[in-house]
Amino acid sequence: MKYSRLLVLLVPILVLIFLESVVFRHSLFFVSLLLANLAILAAVLVFVKAGKTEKFFGSYLGAAILPLGFLSSIFVYSSLVVNKFLIQFLFFSAFGFIYFYLRYIYYYLVRPEFCRTDTIKSISAAGNFFMVFFSASAVYGFQSFLNIPVWLLMACLLVVIFLAVYQIMWANKIKIKTAIAFILISGVILFEVGWAMSFLPLRHDITGLILAIYYYILIGLSLAYLAGSLSGKVVKNHLIFGFLGTLLVLLTARWM
Repeated sequence: MKYSRLLVLLVPILVLIFLESVVFRHSLFFVSLLLANLAILAAVLVFVKAGKTEKFFGSYLGAAILPLGFLSSIFVYSSLVVNKFLIQFLFFSAFGFIYFYLRYIYYYLVRPEFCRTDTIKSISAAGNFFMVFFSASAVYGFQSFLNIPVWLLMACLLVVIFLAVYQIMWANKIKIKTAIAFILISGVILFEVGWAMSFLPLRHDITGLILAIYYYILIGLSLAYLAGSLSGKVVKNHLIFGFLGTLLVLLTARWM
């Protein structure tokens, strides 16, 4: 545990190596994904143990979901990307996010006196947004290119949404008994919206972005309600953001 902070830099480097190995040898896709996730799981486990948290499983699950989900979603999404420069951008983005997340989660769990809770909330909000975006885009992409049954892809997306909502609730220190209803309701709503959107004649990344915007709105309203700060102004601001964001995406989108 003495040198646990070294994992903050070591693990992202290992993750980048595993990602880059796929570029040179595509057959290593699943092996590299597994090894990268195991490296992250090991680092988070060390941090949780070093932090000596009372709720071990809850802290481990909450801290591990985001880096695993972000990495896995960006990894799978990259399999649909043709442009090599974009693939490298995605890989280095994953490297940067994993580094900063592990850095802050280390301080959050092991040295909480040096970390503000708002930082973890902000990282979780941004990370989960992109996790939903990359996951949804990959799901819609597989539907278009691989002709996989819609129900199976939507089931995978439902799991991702449940995990994303759980993680953001954990980051905001909301107890599971209070959060469970919002996790289930948010998951079901986004699942139904996502299924309906699968019939739209849009590019997979555009559809994924719209679903991520709806996720942001729903989670923002849920957190405001749980914090006791939900008001007409908050609802109006979120709805305006959702409407303008969706309109902007549709007007600039390239339709299939």
